Amino acid sequence: MEKLGNKIENLGLNTWQLRTLSAVRRCRTAALGGHIDACDQCGKISISYNSCRNRHCPKCQGKN
Repeated sequence: MEKLGNKIENLGLNTWQLRTLSAVRRCRTAALGGHIDACDQCGKISISYNSCRNRHCPKCQGKN
């Protein structure tokens, strides 16, 4: 999808397909927001970004 960039609109896909590709592209990025996790014992901070929760996304619906 990186190779296609912003030109996916020119592929002749329907709106449902375009919406799905957009969700997968933004999955687990700052575009969907996130939250900060902090360890109570060591104080380490990590940022976790929200997922798209789309059933077609390999990050969200793949096997753990």
